[in-house]
Amino acid sequence: MVVDPAPVRRRPMAGPVTAVGGTDESTEALLSSSSLDSMAIDQAAASDASLPMSHQQNSHPLKDHACRHHSHQPPKRHPKRPSIAYLKKNLMTYDELEEWRKDNEWILSGYRISDGSFLTDIKSLFFLHNETGNIYSHLLAAVFFIGVAILTFTGYAPVYADLTLGDKVMFGVFFVCAVSMLLLSSSFHLFCDHSVEVSETMNRCDYLGIMTMIVGSVIPALYYALGCAPGLLKWVYLALAAAPAIPLLPMVLRKSFLHPTFRAKRAILFVTMSVSGALPFFHVLIAMGYTRAYGAASISNMAGMAFFYLLGASLYATRTPEKYAPGRFDFFLSSHQLFHFCVVLAALSHWRGLVNAHYWHSQHGCLAAARTLTGGRIDWTLRFVPDWLIQPVAGLLASVLPH
Repeated sequence: MVVDPAPVRRRPMAGPVTAVGGTDESTEALLSSSSLDSMAIDQAAASDASLPMSHQQNSHPLKDHACRHHSHQPPKRHPKRPSIAYLKKNLMTYDELEEWRKDNEWILSGYRISDGSFLTDIKSLFFLHNETGNIYSHLLAAVFFIGVAILTFTGYAPVYADLTLGDKVMFGVFFVCAVSMLLLSSSFHLFCDHSVEVSETMNRCDYLGIMTMIVGSVIPALYYALGCAPGLLKWVYLALAAAPAIPLLPMVLRKSFLHPTFRAKRAILFVTMSVSGALPFFHVLIAMGYTRAYGAASISNMAGMAFFYLLGASLYATRTPEKYAPGRFDFFLSSHQLFHFCVVLAALSHWRGLVNAHYWHSQHGCLAAARTLTGGRIDWTLRFVPDWLIQPVAGLLASVLPH
């Protein structure tokens, strides 16, 4: 029930009041207005008292205004340096969030206090909230790949003992891109509640990390898949793999790209970028045949990587499963967490593919493999394609490339 406001005390009037330096008409109008307001409040209180208890909770506008005027309740103030126990105890719900923090309406609880402090965000590493899974899934994966990179370049593991300079460059590209993406992602989820400016900046870094990971995955894979292909073909496919990043980069820097309503479009753009990098593998598969492509390009591992990326992007775009059970997946197994797990599994599959492809090439080589596995030279020209489709492309290349 809403508490009635304190009664308004009226000063007895012995006669007309005359304003200093003027007439008494303005004063009488003011007192009359005050009396009418007081009577309206009293009538609202009387009508509220005559209603059932369930209806008394719906307060009258004039009465609410008077209550707020006479007993103003200041907003809850948090300690200047809140402890971990305090932060854990005072998690927020979705309805309590500032507008700029509202991203997924199906995650109902477990939100951290936003006080604009980096130290407060770092303290959130030590208690459970709805970003814990997003932070640690990629933070621990980054630590893992840093350890694998150390083993790779020190030659501690036997499989890395005979790395050439080209092998080291390709593995280095993969590890740098993977670790950068994982650290940028975990940093964004750690500091996303700091402030609007910090959240938007870290979000852009997160998407740039995804683009970096896509390019950093495709280039090493193509290095091994096209290891026996003509030099021009390698450069054409490498350029095609990196080309989608050029128009996507300015889009990532736009503020509208960060809006929650752009979620599905973001997923489609990143999937499109990934597919463009996967197209050369179809050429490899057709030119080499599955038996040779299985080893030389580690097709099975690359297919596994593509599967996990597509699965994660689909869950992320559709907000599955929390959309179908709001509140049940606030802390564990939300769509974003599952997306993170899929990204880690895709990176593991890709790393395993690079190891297998490197080992295969170190054991066979192009000429030996062509003689023993295929009985002749590999056909990179795709002769089964009709001439009417090949001739225009060949003519265009002949007119552009130097003779």
